[in-house]
Amino acid sequence: MNWTSRATGTTNWLYRVRTLDGRLVAVGENGVLLTSTNGTNWVAGNSGVTKLAERHGAVGNTCYVVGQPGRGAASTNFSTWTSAGSITTKSLEGAATQTDNCGGRV
Repeated sequence: MNWTSRATGTTNWLYRVRTLDGRLVAVGENGVLLTSTNGTNWVAGNSGVTKLAERHGAVGNTCYVVGQPGRGAASTNFSTWTSAGSITTKSLEGAATQTDNCGGRV
């Protein structure tokens, strides 16, 4: 396997990358959230997480990003992210995944 370096447009550290609904979703330092359909071109989104976006997952047709300080955001289309509020002042370090079908495509 050969790896090729790609510019993401951020200087923040990226902590997690996974596929959700056929897209790559990366989260990291300072709440950075990036999406890509091809691994070459990355689009920045606003995760609503102010420190570290640590995990992301999907339930039904909604994708979630969670992190510090207990904040999260939700999206059904990867373009618009809405604050999912805060349930704690502690770091959220996990997001359950029921499905990888954000956006409603099968």
